[in-house]
Amino acid sequence: MSSGGGDAKLFARGKVAELRLELNSGGKKDKNHAAKKIALKKIVANMTMSNNDMVALFPDIVGCMQIPSLEIKKMCFLFLVNYARMKPDVALKALPTLEEDMHDSNPLVRALALRTMSYIHVREFVEATVPPTKTLLRDSDPYVRKTAAFCVAKLYDHDRHLVEGSDLIDRLNSMLRDDNPTVVASALASLMDIWERSDAIKLTIDYGNASKMVQILPDCSEWGQTYILEALMSYVPQESSEALLLAERISPRLSHTNSAVVLTCIRVILYLMNYIADQKQISVLCRKLSPPLVTLLAKGPEVQYLALRNALLILQRRPEVLRNDIRVFFCKYNDPIYVKVTKLELIFMLATEKNIDEVLTELREYATEIDVHFVRKSVRAIGKLAIKIEPAARQCISTLLELVATKVTYIVQEATVVIRNIFRKYPNQYESIISTLCENLDSLDEPEAKSAMIWVIGQYASRIENSDVLLEDFLYSFADEPVEVQLALLTATVKLFIQRPTKGQELVPKVLKWATEDTDNPDLRDRGYMYWRLLTSDMAAAKAVVMGEKPAITAESEKLDPATLEEMCLNVGTLATVYLKPVQQVFRSARPRKLADSPALQKHTLPTAQGLDGQKSLSAFGMGNQPAIRPAQNGDLAAAVDAADEFFAGVGNQQMAHMHINGQDDGFGGSPTVGRGEMQYVVNQNAPEQVYHPTTGGGTNGDLLMMCVSLPSSKQKLLTMLVNSFQALSFLVVTCAASWAPRPTATPWVSGHPNYIDYSTVTGFFLQDENTTVPGTFDYTATNFGLINRTYPTDNECDRSFTQWQKFSHYVDALNAKSGSTVDYKCYWSIRDGNGTVTWADAKITPNGVAQAQIAANFWASRIKLQKIPLPQSYYTSPLTRCLQTANITFSQLPLPPFQPFIPLVKELFREGISGHTCDRRSNRTYIHDSFPEYRIEPGFSEQDLLWEALHGETSVDQDVRSKTVLNEVFGSDGNTWLSVTSHSGEIASILRVLGHQVFGLSTGAIIPVLVKAETVSGTAVSTATVPYTTISTCSTQPALPTATS
Repeated sequence: MSSGGGDAKLFARGKVAELRLELNSGGKKDKNHAAKKIALKKIVANMTMSNNDMVALFPDIVGCMQIPSLEIKKMCFLFLVNYARMKPDVALKALPTLEEDMHDSNPLVRALALRTMSYIHVREFVEATVPPTKTLLRDSDPYVRKTAAFCVAKLYDHDRHLVEGSDLIDRLNSMLRDDNPTVVASALASLMDIWERSDAIKLTIDYGNASKMVQILPDCSEWGQTYILEALMSYVPQESSEALLLAERISPRLSHTNSAVVLTCIRVILYLMNYIADQKQISVLCRKLSPPLVTLLAKGPEVQYLALRNALLILQRRPEVLRNDIRVFFCKYNDPIYVKVTKLELIFMLATEKNIDEVLTELREYATEIDVHFVRKSVRAIGKLAIKIEPAARQCISTLLELVATKVTYIVQEATVVIRNIFRKYPNQYESIISTLCENLDSLDEPEAKSAMIWVIGQYASRIENSDVLLEDFLYSFADEPVEVQLALLTATVKLFIQRPTKGQELVPKVLKWATEDTDNPDLRDRGYMYWRLLTSDMAAAKAVVMGEKPAITAESEKLDPATLEEMCLNVGTLATVYLKPVQQVFRSARPRKLADSPALQKHTLPTAQGLDGQKSLSAFGMGNQPAIRPAQNGDLAAAVDAADEFFAGVGNQQMAHMHINGQDDGFGGSPTVGRGEMQYVVNQNAPEQVYHPTTGGGTNGDLLMMCVSLPSSKQKLLTMLVNSFQALSFLVVTCAASWAPRPTATPWVSGHPNYIDYSTVTGFFLQDENTTVPGTFDYTATNFGLINRTYPTDNECDRSFTQWQKFSHYVDALNAKSGSTVDYKCYWSIRDGNGTVTWADAKITPNGVAQAQIAANFWASRIKLQKIPLPQSYYTSPLTRCLQTANITFSQLPLPPFQPFIPLVKELFREGISGHTCDRRSNRTYIHDSFPEYRIEPGFSEQDLLWEALHGETSVDQDVRSKTVLNEVFGSDGNTWLSVTSHSGEIASILRVLGHQVFGLSTGAIIPVLVKAETVSGTAVSTATVPYTTISTCSTQPALPTATS
């Protein structure tokens, strides 16, 4: 429905009563239902404008679905898809109509009904869609079969277990033999979509099937051709001739008018080239790729930009593709800035000694344009060309000097920066231009330009007669300069003193004093102390260090590493190539691609060892020949153990000495553990600064869990738990044990009371309560923390301006007001803590974890502002450091009222499940108090961690008993309604079990809310059977010393 022309008047906010009247008007005289069509258009327009009042018209819309008009059905079905999850009970009344329409004689109606049902993410609709989908996959009309094929993928998105339990995927697979090309393409697209989201399904295509797919390409629509070409990326050639023949057969698609078809075809050909042995044939294919890329530059700027970004990739992998086409990338006057900048990158990559004259003329013209950003990029490109093409360096420098002569400030500053790099590339050459730079000192006001000029003065202090005077001019404003300039001034002054001691002897003490005494920047202060010690100890050594020869810079530093380049080339035409980053850094749920091994794979196309070395994770000691540690995946305990073994195998004598491992029986710390008969490595908890922090971590990202709980008073509470869950850790504590005593079977926190609290989850308020919600793909920031947009019995008591959260809060208060003294409802928020850095004890939060906690904080702030969400009245946290940090980041900066400050209570039993891994061992009480002085610590909190033991782990049964105990403590003593708890994923899972909630695995950064009823019941609770703590597997000898590996 267009919003222009005659339909523009429909986009006015309407009232429900008036629209209902229009919808039911017309009567029998209106045989074409013109009045209903206009009313429906107004309703759809209001729905488009997010006028949720339209949901009140649901019964009237359901009644209109019976009208045998395709136009009316389309609008009614659109309404149904949009509001079904808000009114699932009313939406179910439309189910018979949809099922009846799927037997209609009109194939368009059958397809529309099936598509509508598959779009509705309500359990009854999802289950009811399976039988008709099976039937319509065999429909006589190809359009219906095509729609049914896509519906299988949609059903898989809703409930993968339901689809995998049926034979829908097998039926979809059989459709690949359909005689209609459009149906085959649709079935392929659906299978590809399922494969992208499933680890259990493998898509395999042999040469025979690939050949048949290529054969039907000309008969498919443009998007059908894209689906088929995309599917060919799953074909792995077993012979070089197969890859070559297939590439030649799809090459006519390069001349297609649709840019998606062209880019997908380019991607497939680039992929197949990896399996072609004949270099002459590869050169022929490369020449075929050039014209379509050039043709795309005649389209709109957005398509141009996508083509240009992909051309950057292709040039790095196959430089011969565009070797002779540099002129087509010259900028036009009306190109957008993003297109111009990308063209500049391509011009730089294609520039050679043969075309440098033409390129410099073009860049010289760009440097006189109006757009300052583009001019700066052009000047920088000239400087980079001087570094890239050595024979043309003098010519590039002459062009730069011409531009400096214009006296345009930003040109002079940019030229100064690139000339500094030219001096670094060609030391002791082109020094005649220094005087020209010194004449333009007054034009320098940007930090980078100032730093560049200061570097030149310091580096060539012996050849600049008044270098001391020039530096002294810059030093007048030393205290007001940014750190970048201050560091440059410090180094330049030291270089002046080394080269010309008489001239620099007055400046050096002054600058060193400023750097070490008058600054609060640690980098500047540390460099000042380093220079001071160096100059006072040995001047010869100082000169060798400061003025020694340095490796020349190159222009190739911006190239992608081979592994990333390979993955990028397998994603040509996708959004990931716009960012020039691995696909999983752009789309976390995307499946990474790599070249599959086969006899035809040309080994030289794989990443080089040098490229892989650059990606290794080094230890904290920076040893370059340490073995790389593979990050463990979630739940991958075996991989974690392997990673630990690999790490210790790569730790040398020096590293062992740093960690106080000296081969003696007492291990870390030098004393055996008291009360045990074994020797083991332990961590000194009284000295946190001695805890070893490896750089490679295996922690998961943070999730946020929101839960609503009820208890034995007449109030309702919302508890927010910040939770941390580690995946299988990259490093594990290794103990060398001779024997151990088993843990007593009784848990220390089991207690008996004449009354007990019975917990149960109240469903229907949050999306996370529904078994149709997929935890792995659920995004709390897109769903208002998962709060369902529904009505409550108390809505008539609320002001019309109330948000959904305010209505929910009012309803919770009403529940507590009506409940007896033995029943309580509390809204309980759980937040999963951020990613932790794996340490020997008590992991700290990583920068990634900080970012996750900040996302939670930002979303809290937005909900406070937009939704007026109730704030926590009490805060609790696990004693582990990563939780303490996560709680602080999430809540401390929120706009909290003075009467609801953020002062959390640290509780021992909210900690993660206790295992023998030292990341589960908390720091001592003194460390927690000193590090987080604003936090309260519960009474009876021991100085040392009495619960953690190196050789025993807590069972899930014991953890559930502990979780119920701490919940009883909180809900039995805290009279507030809205509570917040910061804990860990394992502990959250345990709490969910205690609260009777469905299993809901938290994905990275997720939030889950639950409304829980807590009822005090007379009598004694049924005792929970407990089992002994499990024994942790240990080694019998000290870890081996390393062997050198790369």
